[in-house]
Amino acid sequence: TVAAYDGGKPPLTAQAAVLIRVVAAAGPIFKSAVYHAIIREDFPIGSVVTKVEAESPMRSPSPLIYTLLDETVNTKFSVHYLTGLVTTASPLDYEMHVMHNLTVRVRDPLSD
Repeated sequence: TVAAYDGGKPPLTAQAAVLIRVVAAAGPIFKSAVYHAIIREDFPIGSVVTKVEAESPMRSPSPLIYTLLDETVNTKFSVHYLTGLVTTASPLDYEMHVMHNLTVRVRDPLSD
C-alpha cells in the first residue's frame, strides 16, 4: 500500500494498493540459432519440415508458445504453437520460390 499526505491542517491522506508482478529477466532461448531444412516441392500439405525447440532459463512450468512472424510465409508453412513442429500448409512451387525464410517467435506466457 502506498500512502500520500498533504501538508495541510488537518493533514489529508489517500491510500492506494500497488500490485507488482515479477517477470523473468530472460525469455526463452532457441536450442539452435538457425534451423535448416531441405524439402521437395511435392511434399504433401501437413508434412513435417523441421522442429524448432526452445528452453526457458527460468524452467517455467508453463509451456512455451511458438508462432510464425512473417504473414506471407504463413500461407505456405505453419508452426504448432506448443510443439514447435513446422509443417507445410499449402503446395510449394519451386519455380516461384526456391527458398523460404521463416521467423519463429517463442514466448513464455508466464514471463510476458
